[in-house]
Amino acid sequence: MVRGLKGKFRYIWEEMGRMLRVSKGCAAAVIAVHIVSALAGLGYTVALNRLFEAILGGSWGSGVLAAFFGLCAMLLTRDILNGVSNYMTSWQEMKVQKGYMVSFFEKVDGLGAERLQDPKVLDMVNSARNGREASAEFLIHAELTAGYYFLYFVFLMVYLYRMHWLLAVVILAAYIPSVFTYRQKHKVSIQTDEEAARYRRTREACFDYVTDPKFFKESRFWGAEKMLQGRYQEAGDRFRSCYLRSFRRQNLRDLVCSLFYVVGFGVVLAALCYLVRIQAVSGAEVATVLTVVLAIYSEMDELMNFHIAGMAENLSGLYYMNKLRETGSEDGEETLDGKGYQVELRGVSFSYPDAEQPALQGIDLNIRNGELIAIVGENGSGKTTLSKLLCGLYRPSEGTMAINGRNRMRLKRDTVLKRVSAVFQNVNRYPLTIRENLCLADGSMEEADMKRLADFADISGKAAQEEQGYDTLLSREFGGVDWSGGLWQRLAIARAAGKKCDFFVFDEPTAAIDPLEELDIMKRMAQFAEGKSAVLVTHRIGAARLADRILVMAGGRICETGTHEELLALGGEYARMYQEQKQWYE
Repeated sequence: MVRGLKGKFRYIWEEMGRMLRVSKGCAAAVIAVHIVSALAGLGYTVALNRLFEAILGGSWGSGVLAAFFGLCAMLLTRDILNGVSNYMTSWQEMKVQKGYMVSFFEKVDGLGAERLQDPKVLDMVNSARNGREASAEFLIHAELTAGYYFLYFVFLMVYLYRMHWLLAVVILAAYIPSVFTYRQKHKVSIQTDEEAARYRRTREACFDYVTDPKFFKESRFWGAEKMLQGRYQEAGDRFRSCYLRSFRRQNLRDLVCSLFYVVGFGVVLAALCYLVRIQAVSGAEVATVLTVVLAIYSEMDELMNFHIAGMAENLSGLYYMNKLRETGSEDGEETLDGKGYQVELRGVSFSYPDAEQPALQGIDLNIRNGELIAIVGENGSGKTTLSKLLCGLYRPSEGTMAINGRNRMRLKRDTVLKRVSAVFQNVNRYPLTIRENLCLADGSMEEADMKRLADFADISGKAAQEEQGYDTLLSREFGGVDWSGGLWQRLAIARAAGKKCDFFVFDEPTAAIDPLEELDIMKRMAQFAEGKSAVLVTHRIGAARLADRILVMAGGRICETGTHEELLALGGEYARMYQEQKQWYE
């Protein structure tokens, strides 16, 4: 958590540095254009003063024409520079947003799978993701503020000081108080984002449930659209309520700022009247100062209400990105050495964030190289959680876990996951071609190896029936075709079998496949994993019989261990499950 003014400056400085590095030379060019624009602004003021002097001096000939064309030239220069600036900032904006998202994905990846189960972390991630546009906008506002407005005001103050020191002092003093009202706007913006994050996420989820092809069929089947629309509207109302309160608080500060402007303008007029009375300024200088004051009012209003306010608003998005960084990576620093994949758990427990009870408790387990383990149990017994722990996605909340003798907490997650291949019950349906889906883990896979995998999972015939064969896009949403759940499951099995690894995890991999075909597929998977460590999570006893050892889970604990015959003889939970299912396998 960033605390205090020093912490705020630190994360602002870090974000600015990161964004400038991403945009490279583009940022330097943009700032250079802003500096030239500030000089052009001063040139416009000088040209305007010369025109007033020529008019008031009665030089209606060449003097007025020269001053007039000089003023026109400065206006044209400012317009050209403005166009160049807009083009370059748009280019820079795209580069910064791209760099932001790369950094965002890296930080989310470093959180670890278990942290992404925490609603508070999800709210933080959601707010940080929405900072993509904020990052680029913040940089643009900052560059304009420093490269143009700051220099423009400095140049004008120096110019006015040369007319009379009182003008510079009065104008500067009149506008400084309004700056401090914007510090409060930033605090309000941060508080609003924290409060509204959960409602934003709820609204987005309900929108997906009604419109996303993955959800809308079931939503319509159950007639849940109206209920979800109601939830969407309720979350939207609360979301808007948060921001309406914020707007009221910020508008009150804007009103105070406007009052400062009015008082400041009155002070400047009083100072001008005094200087005219003592004949310290000429008529042309009075006209120039009044024009400059109005210009400063307009420029200051734009600076405060658009750029400074925009930076304060954008800062909240960057704040959450920084907060995401400060959450820190839960990755280790050591690499996984040795051959094979041997796992040892001692007194391991695992709890999901905010859960009342641990999902796993007191797990002691040793999986040897080349051993096939089956994990069986009723729904909610902890089977899937244990499988994700074994394959390195989760880390223990308590106890110790060692892979090839190395402490899991010290290992880099990527080096662990490179050794693991897995098929989960809920398969991701990637909108890619059949070929790309099969070769997702190995883009350099040979054609023959790919077709061998397709034959292994019995999807080669279906691929041949498609008009474009293995180059068929599996996404109706993007103009391709869609497959049944069973075919997607087979494709996922083929993909997992094609990954070069030492450890397989099959978490209900045949859930969407006909039970009559399940045993044959599981036998082929066991053959494919021969000589490697493997874990099969299932509630079907027929598949578990293929394992070297069977673990029976209940209530997050391992309650029975043994072979099929040993567990039947024990007459416990496994024997009960077998009696309920034996008609499938007799």
